[in-house]
Amino acid sequence: WLGWKNNMEGYVSTIRHLDLAQHLRGFATNVAGYQPLGTMCPSYDWCLEGAHPGDPCCADPCHLTTQWDPSQNEHNYALHLRKA
Repeated sequence: WLGWKNNMEGYVSTIRHLDLAQHLRGFATNVAGYQPLGTMCPSYDWCLEGAHPGDPCCADPCHLTTQWDPSQNEHNYALHLRKA
């Protein structure tokens, strides 16, 4: 799943290697564990390991960050796609 940094970086590398970027029209983002849209965090791993529990961007009703999923909401998933 592209929500994890190593998977996302590998995917982006493959797209670049195959020279397919010009054929991509976008990404679906409603894939973050069926959680609410949420608020974007300042960095990729901002909420992991219980860091910043009071920050609204770390809201995690499905407890995805306990499964090492840093893309626990749609805004963070889109942030991670953009930064990859």
